[in-house]
Amino acid sequence: MLRERLATFLPNGGQIRELRPLTAGHSNETYVIDGLDLILRVASETHSFESHGILKQARIYDEISQLDGGPSVPRIHVIHEDSELLGAPFFVMEKIEGMALDDYTLPEWFTSLTDTERSELCRHWISAVGSIANVPAINSLGAPRSPEAEMGHWRKISADANATELVALFDRLLLTPAPRSGDISVVHGDCKITNMMFVDCRISAVLDWEFAYNGEPLSDLGYLLYFFASDFHAPTRPTRLSGMWTRDQVISTWEKASGRSAANVAWHEVAQIARLSAMIVTAANQFAAGESDDERFGLFAAKVSENIAIGNAMLDKTPHA
Repeated sequence: MLRERLATFLPNGGQIRELRPLTAGHSNETYVIDGLDLILRVASETHSFESHGILKQARIYDEISQLDGGPSVPRIHVIHEDSELLGAPFFVMEKIEGMALDDYTLPEWFTSLTDTERSELCRHWISAVGSIANVPAINSLGAPRSPEAEMGHWRKISADANATELVALFDRLLLTPAPRSGDISVVHGDCKITNMMFVDCRISAVLDWEFAYNGEPLSDLGYLLYFFASDFHAPTRPTRLSGMWTRDQVISTWEKASGRSAANVAWHEVAQIARLSAMIVTAANQFAAGESDDERFGLFAAKVSENIAIGNAMLDKTPHA
């Protein structure tokens, strides 16, 4: 049904062979439009997390793609605001060549890399995220948000979900002002490795700007660091492979790419751990209430207590926390 409707709507739509599902995330449906080498993103019925709606995402892509020297993102072909054609708003963007990971399995192309190749991949990933800190605020992301305001937003979500221990972690964090690294910039907000595409270990696209905003880019570095082993937590699945970087390498490369200091980034890492936990609580509650049939959400809840313990342990070792 989707294919037939798109065929009548898109230029050269008769060349569409099939729509192939590509969704690995949790908030929007994504398809490859085989025959046209395009990507279709359609708003899902249940928008699981507190992220930008599908139309705003499209406008973010569109503005970023026109920046000189900005991150590599797909170009937008169509933004369709009403639900009449496909049952929900959607946009169509170019299909960028490259390989990707997902959050649940490691593909053979990644596991078969040499240690040197995985190190090179890390260098391009971290450098790409650091470079985003050089992109000034953009119109589609609206007024800048301070780290404290951003965490206040996620604290409210946690309170609404009755996650009292998580609220306490936010309160403890917010007793101390967030470190700043300089001028406001674009913040990606979800710069994990699975939101990158690679060709020969180099970044071909930075995807999924659902949580982007204008703000303090140390939050992106704090988010990155959660995926790498520390004294408080283990590495995630992709970063535990040999050849993947240490935290010190991540920090020094981010500083070089951004031209900023990463001093006192621990505040931002705890903030991102708390934010991820707020997302988990939201998703788990939606599953428990029957508002989502994604069984992965039901498995998330056990991670919250672990994250809260990690956040508190990090604050115990952080001066003035």
